[in-house]
Amino acid sequence: MTRLTLPDYKALKTHRGWEDWLSIGLGFVLILSPMLVEGQIPDPTLVNMLIIAILVMSLGMIEIMMAGRWEEIIQFALGLWLAVSIFVLDYGVAVTLRPLYFVIGALVALMAAFELWQDTRQKT
Repeated sequence: MTRLTLPDYKALKTHRGWEDWLSIGLGFVLILSPMLVEGQIPDPTLVNMLIIAILVMSLGMIEIMMAGRWEEIIQFALGLWLAVSIFVLDYGVAVTLRPLYFVIGALVALMAAFELWQDTRQKT
C-alpha cells in the first residue's frame, strides 16, 4: 500500500516582500478606481475608499520596513470593512465599483490573514 505524501511547502511559510507590494498595489488600484465612474461618487463612499486605500498602502510600506503582526491585523480589518461597506454605504452612480471594492477588500483581508499565518508559523 502506498502512502500519500504531501510536499513540504516551506516557501508558503515564509513572509515574502511581494506580499507587501501586492497590498500597496491594491491600495493604489483603490485610489485610481473613481476614474472608472462617470458622475459624482457620494462623499461617504469616496472618503471611505480613500482612507482605506491610504491606510492599506501605508501599512504595506511599514511592513516592508519593519515586520510585525499588528499591521496584518489592521489590514485584515480594513479589507473586511471594504468588502462589507459596499452593502452599508450608498454608492449612488458608483454602483459599478461595488464588485471591484468587494474583490479588493477580500484580497486585502486574505493576504493579511495569510501573512499573519506565516508570521505565526515562523515564530513557532
